[in-house]
Amino acid sequence: MDDLDYLESVADTRVHFLSILAEKIRETEEAFPHLAIGDTYSICAVEDAYRRFHDLCGISSTAGLDVTCRVARTIDAILSAPFRARRGLSLGELDKLKSTLQLLRLTASNEMRPKEF
Repeated sequence: MDDLDYLESVADTRVHFLSILAEKIRETEEAFPHLAIGDTYSICAVEDAYRRFHDLCGISSTAGLDVTCRVARTIDAILSAPFRARRGLSLGELDKLKSTLQLLRLTASNEMRPKEF
């Protein structure tokens, strides 16, 4: 594989990652009503969200999106304790998740822009 093939491969990975990211954010935002403690489906909703972002951490790292990876790891950390405790999110955790998802969207968008030389 020459340098051009490698760069094209990385570019393809990044484009694929961005489409995956948008879908995972959308799915998580749709689950907001079910993520809070007290909802009948909160445990399943937290498990699904945790798995979405746990996987995303590895994908973003592979795509060379280091800042995006760090923000995805923050989301992973927000969801980790509720996931392990098999409970829904507190209102504070849910607010933090919402704001960090917005940060993730912005970070990925900025990191995906072509760099100026």
